Amino acid sequence: MKSKEKKFRKGMVAMTQIFILVIGIFAFTWLIGGITSVSASDESSSCTVLGGTCIDASSLDLNKNGFLTSSEVQGKSCSGGSFVFGKCGTNNKNSCCVPTKADTSKDDSGKDIFETIKPLGVEILGKKVFDKMLPVKTSAGTATIPEAGNPESNSGAILGIPDYVMGPLAAIAAGYAANRIFKSLANAVGANADWSNGLQGIGTGIGVGATLGFGFPTLMGTIGGWLGTTAFLASTGIGIVVGVVVTLFTSSTTEQGTVVYYCNQWQPITGGKNCELCNNKEVPCSEYQCKSLGQACNFVQSDPENKGEPFCYWENPDDIDAPIIKPNSDVLTVGYTYSDPEAVSPPDKGVKINTNKGDGCLSPFSKVTFGVTINEAAKCKIGFDKQTSYENLGIFMGGTDFPRFNHTQTLMITEINQTVGKDNFVSVSVRCQDLNGNSNPSNFVFEMCVQKGPDTTAPIIYETSIVNGAKVPFGVANANVNFYVNEPANCRWSFADRDYDKMENNMTCATEGSQMNLRLSYTCSANLTGIKTAEKTSYYVKCQDLSPQNNTNKDYYLKPEGYTLQGSRALVITEASPNATTIYDSTSPASVTFNAKTLGGTQDGKAMCFYREVGSTGLYTQFDNSDYSSNTHSTIVPFENGEHSYSIKCNDRGGNSDTQIINFNVSIDNKEPLIARAYYEDNQLKIITNEKAECVYSTSIDTACKYNFEDGVSITSYDQINHLAEWNTDEDLYIKCQDVYGNQPAKPNECSIILRAQNRNNL
Repeated sequence: MKSKEKKFRKGMVAMTQIFILVIGIFAFTWLIGGITSVSASDESSSCTVLGGTCIDASSLDLNKNGFLTSSEVQGKSCSGGSFVFGKCGTNNKNSCCVPTKADTSKDDSGKDIFETIKPLGVEILGKKVFDKMLPVKTSAGTATIPEAGNPESNSGAILGIPDYVMGPLAAIAAGYAANRIFKSLANAVGANADWSNGLQGIGTGIGVGATLGFGFPTLMGTIGGWLGTTAFLASTGIGIVVGVVVTLFTSSTTEQGTVVYYCNQWQPITGGKNCELCNNKEVPCSEYQCKSLGQACNFVQSDPENKGEPFCYWENPDDIDAPIIKPNSDVLTVGYTYSDPEAVSPPDKGVKINTNKGDGCLSPFSKVTFGVTINEAAKCKIGFDKQTSYENLGIFMGGTDFPRFNHTQTLMITEINQTVGKDNFVSVSVRCQDLNGNSNPSNFVFEMCVQKGPDTTAPIIYETSIVNGAKVPFGVANANVNFYVNEPANCRWSFADRDYDKMENNMTCATEGSQMNLRLSYTCSANLTGIKTAEKTSYYVKCQDLSPQNNTNKDYYLKPEGYTLQGSRALVITEASPNATTIYDSTSPASVTFNAKTLGGTQDGKAMCFYREVGSTGLYTQFDNSDYSSNTHSTIVPFENGEHSYSIKCNDRGGNSDTQIINFNVSIDNKEPLIARAYYEDNQLKIITNEKAECVYSTSIDTACKYNFEDGVSITSYDQINHLAEWNTDEDLYIKCQDVYGNQPAKPNECSIILRAQNRNNL
């Protein structure tokens, strides 16, 4: 029905364009032709020039030279003159009675008669109306006068081109020029493609017809003679034909449609005929391999009947039953009911979805969510046209092709004249297919009626791209926000809560059905300005639908403050470490702790911190101990020996961020300290180590070097390099030294050195 109505409307547009084209060309050509005939084709103009009068001479005989033999014509006298035939236009009954005084080459004043009649000539396109000299014989002698005739273009004569060639060339040029002019006119007035093509056809026809009729009347007269009509009608007809042809060949049929692409996950084939293939491999079957061989393949990690090895098998291979469908009341939108909540398919064929108000019909542009429950895992499809098979239904219910026991779908009920049937009902057909490929033989239909009559419901703003009350980064004075409306509408915003017509700022709104977004709503975009630093800014938004009633939401749904955005202060990293220092460690890699502290932003310094090596283009790594609940942040990062430069970046929820660079050096020492010297000094044993260290000793012969470092006797040191012990000549000292990194002799039964002091008297 829609297709027929669309074709009828397009046909009416085409007929209207052709009618306007014919009338326009006819009127324009008549106007030009009329001007020309008044100037050069008056039937009595030739006789008038001779000073004569046209009278009826049909009853008289003419001699062989074309002159009347008598000066009396049906009682009319031409005394003192003679009749001249052919000077009274196309009426062969009339002849021109010319007085004798006009039969000379001079007028009464003695002036040449050509000079007398020359002013009567009209120049059109550079050509005089009178262009031939004809002899006129009278009883008194012979006079030469110009012949009255239509103007003819001299362009062909100048170029040496005959009119039958020059005429079409000029017509083509004029037609093209007029076509371009009318196209510019169509663009200027904002005409659509159909009317633009029609106007171009009209312009082409007028240009061709006017050029031929006005510039080449003799050629048109000849063509008119062939066609049995006048030159005027011939040029008009040619213009109409050309205009119609141009209109038909340039017109096109444009239809707008929407192509929707669905990216679904790969699915194995239905059934399980290939399940056994997974069990016949040299390596054990895995669950992934098993389930990839068929939707009905099931996997057992350890099968007692298969020597305890993994096993893949076809579950329920004898299943030939289609899934059983029931309406799911748990997901149905609040305020809606099913006509039969216990319906089961088969045998039931569907249910009606009703509202709890009035006649139970849904309001246009309302959202409704419904669903089905299945007795087995299955995939379900929906469609708005009745289809004969599961495969022919184009859309997976809920947008997923994953087999499950419950499927849910949300629909936007649009205008009746767009997607709703003629009887104001929406029908959604559902079919499901189980893992073995069994599908429902008939549709399970959800039917909804849509309210008739004028739209009296105001638009509803469902949600926004930036949540109400969101905090924006420091220094941002405006924000691009999308408002999602349930129906095509125009929206405005203001800083004050005022009527829609008085709001100063317009939004850019999607108003075509094909522009509905994935949220099943229409997007209105606004650039909200005037965001204040560290303050809340309120915006009031109202929308008016496109119905004749111009329904407007009386107030924004987030009253009383309206839609708000919270400005913020800058986020600052007040501390970042380690920086400008050396990290010592005895293990490789060394463990370095990054620390950061933040202040300001949208939540008094609460932020999330990340780190990345300077010069790297990779992603930042999040701190281990950092979230939006604290302003102190830390993480441990492993490093090898060397200098390092890292970037620490912290962000808050409002989009504020700050970055600090830290530079540090890592020194890894995993070697035990060495004793460089040991000698007597001031009645003491002095030991010098090659690095800072702590030294201990033991004198037990039984344990020797097998003692723990913590159990040894500490040796005094004033700088951890020079160590002083008692000069003891009676016992051996089993000495162990440990550096600041904890390095000591690698083996627990080793010492750094074993010493015994000697008696000074024996030296």
